[in-house]
Amino acid sequence: MNNDHLLRYYYNAKQTVYNNGYFHEIYWHEKIDIKNISNQVFLSEYAWVVLSSGMKESIIKNKFSLLSQVFYNWSDTLLIHKKQRELKIKALKVFNHSAKISALFFMAEYLNYNCVSVEIKKIKELGFEYLERFPFLGPATSLHFAKNLGFIISKPDRHLLRISKKFGYNCPFSFCKEIAKETGEKESVIDIVLWRYATLNKNYLLDSNA
Repeated sequence: MNNDHLLRYYYNAKQTVYNNGYFHEIYWHEKIDIKNISNQVFLSEYAWVVLSSGMKESIIKNKFSLLSQVFYNWSDTLLIHKKQRELKIKALKVFNHSAKISALFFMAEYLNYNCVSVEIKKIKELGFEYLERFPFLGPATSLHFAKNLGFIISKPDRHLLRISKKFGYNCPFSFCKEIAKETGEKESVIDIVLWRYATLNKNYLLDSNA
């Protein structure tokens, strides 16, 4: 598959994502910088990845804003920890998964005693496997979390695996790197464009034959 075909597919995907009102997702990944990550962003993105694990995005999207209200918009980890008992009751009424909700309180408490900048440094030094020490983060979800924190990577979700294979690539990592080389865009941006396109267009694999 030549690069012209690949780029046509990518730019068509990106235009579709724009046209459907998801510019903010692309903008987030263009602008997010791991040097500027706060406790609030770290906890919020962890919550999103944990809650999304094994769940449809549409379900989490509807509940996340309500959970954010319960967790003080993820901005006060000390208060979240202090009021854990009453907040957990409220949180479970929104999202009835005790283990996942407990994981969010675990991370809030962890951030009370550990500096986010140090955590970012450890990820850089030890690799993304370091994140697997946290509840509900495995090989794939760790990459998802790291990407949302601003690391310039792609993740091996089912949509990207299918698209990269269709274009003759063994994995999404080399596939996104190739597009990044041709476009000058971040791999994390390419990841979100293609993933969102796949959720918007059920024929996204057929389009790769165009």
